[in-house]
Amino acid sequence: MFDGTHALIAATLAFVGGHFLLSSKPLRPFLVQRYGEQSFRILYSIAIAAAFLWMLAAYLNAPYQPVWEPAPLLAWVPLLVMPLAAILIVAGLTTPNPTLVGGERLLDGAPAQRRSAFSRSPVILSSGAPVSGRSAICWSTGT
Repeated sequence: MFDGTHALIAATLAFVGGHFLLSSKPLRPFLVQRYGEQSFRILYSIAIAAAFLWMLAAYLNAPYQPVWEPAPLLAWVPLLVMPLAAILIVAGLTTPNPTLVGGERLLDGAPAQRRSAFSRSPVILSSGAPVSGRSAICWSTGT
């Protein structure tokens, strides 16, 4: 049905659109009332996991199109940034987070504090660390 880049675009739209659609105010309460909170979470997880797997498969089958060639002089920048990304990933996976599924019980009505007030998850910040390193390389090489 779809091939190459078109499949990647369709899978990405399904993944992102699934998040927006299934968590939207008109639809989510209806589905929770109809199937129950636990069943909704299971169905939501299955739908998003299927869209993610489709996106992964489409990405692996998409044609390779290089965007830039980094300067050899700046090959050290990712080596400097990636340890920070690894620390943030470990923090995100080992710290209780009120924004995770079922994590609202961690707040007890109080506003988010410390790290959770700054970012929903250190994992999101860690994905920005490699991007920052790549941005520095692109900026310095003028590409």
